[in-house]
Amino acid sequence: MMEKGKEWDVGELVDFLASHSGREGTVDSAQAALPWAPPADVYEAEDRLHVVIEIAGMKANAFEIRIDGEELIVAGERPVRRVAQATRYHSLEWNSGVFRKAIALPSGFDRSGLVVRYASGVLEITFPRKKKERKR
Repeated sequence: MMEKGKEWDVGELVDFLASHSGREGTVDSAQAALPWAPPADVYEAEDRLHVVIEIAGMKANAFEIRIDGEELIVAGERPVRRVAQATRYHSLEWNSGVFRKAIALPSGFDRSGLVVRYASGVLEITFPRKKKERKR
């Protein structure tokens, strides 16, 4: 258990996280053990719903995209970035490993008509508005 009020240096924190993940004590294993979800924007245009997820470093075919009930699920695994043998890290902010993003879908959009596009580190998923729901 992490001690309250203790100041941790990055090496100690990585060792702690790795020892509690059941994996060897490395930066790679510690990062992979942490759950994470990429940031997303969801907005409506006149004729469609847009879901835009920032997730650089992936291949276009590496995403699992599905509808589960009333939610859009986007999952995958971003590879761990390999860094030259650093003896001292100043910042470790790049998330890697398995991720999952669940987004509640509003009604009025055709879930079977989704279109997926991935370019420049941005995954965009659009859903057309149902014809009877289109704004006039």
